[in-house]
Amino acid sequence: MSEEIAKLTLLVPLFEEGRLVCSVEEAASIGHVVVMEVDGHGEICDMWVKPEYRGWHYGSRLLETAIQWLRDRGCEDVVLHVETDNKVALHLYRKAGFTETRKEYHMRRLLGE
Repeated sequence: MSEEIAKLTLLVPLFEEGRLVCSVEEAASIGHVVVMEVDGHGEICDMWVKPEYRGWHYGSRLLETAIQWLRDRGCEDVVLHVETDNKVALHLYRKAGFTETRKEYHMRRLLGE
């Protein structure tokens, strides 16, 4: 794999204005980020990079693109959710200046009979 980072390509706005989907592509999709802006606040709703492309700074580039997109729209902050055991993602987000605000419980209810 080339050490050159692939160009980030804006795909399509989803559902409504204020939402961005961005992906990294070479021959095939490598990763994506989904960002939403509501009333001056940003949220990174989803971010993913294929395992074989991790460590090549694609995640950092996607994150930087999302943050700049939110800045350009005048957002004052951005939030995201990450699992507490996802050490790689936690490292990426902390390196980008994110700080922990709270821990959450994930709850589930089975809907069978």
